[in-house]
Amino acid sequence: MKDIPVFSCPDGIATLILREVPFRGEGYILVRGVFGTLEGLLAECAGFCRAAGAERLFAAGEADFSGYPAAIRILGRSAPRESLLPAPEAVRLVPVTEETAADWAREYNARFRAVPAAESCSPAEERALAAGGEALWIWDGAERIGLGR
Repeated sequence: MKDIPVFSCPDGIATLILREVPFRGEGYILVRGVFGTLEGLLAECAGFCRAAGAERLFAAGEADFSGYPAAIRILGRSAPRESLLPAPEAVRLVPVTEETAADWAREYNARFRAVPAAESCSPAEERALAAGGEALWIWDGAERIGLGR
């Protein structure tokens, strides 16, 4: 599902992040500017996101959300390479291959489903995992204990 970078209505402009709808049932509204009322803008955005299949909605951005029960900061997943610690000696890091990429993506999505605003591994990203060499299985002896990037 594609994100909508510019969604406009009489009450304002927002970015609708829909890529998590198929994986998590979540839509994200990133308010860019309010011209009328925040309530009106959010109602329009929420209606579109729900029509796209979103069951849960989160909003953040350039507005005062203090009157709302919750607002989140939308985070992409990233980590500077210099902050990564070397693996302990007993642990083996095994690169994901073309044959194991689908399993890695399924495992990743399952583990991060409960983390609010975590970005899912999309089918397009899954196809690029083995070629990129950045996805890893983590083994301790004969036991697979996790995954990493």
